[in-house]
Amino acid sequence: KVTKEVAPNVFFQFLGNELDVSAINAQIKEDWANNGNDINAIETLDIYIKPEEAAAYYVVNKESTGKIIL
Repeated sequence: KVTKEVAPNVFFQFLGNELDVSAINAQIKEDWANNGNDINAIETLDIYIKPEEAAAYYVVNKESTGKIIL
């Protein structure tokens, strides 16, 4: 039997704030592209959300790093 994989909507709630993980993902891709990179070149993307800093750090393709303010 073939099952359809459903992508979840993920929200991170912390101290009265709510962050939409898919929106953070889009912001990161935009930030990476704005720094002269090709979005289509992303093979892996690791995201580290630090609510105490109101920031998300990311690692693209296990080597390029960046940070966005939430």
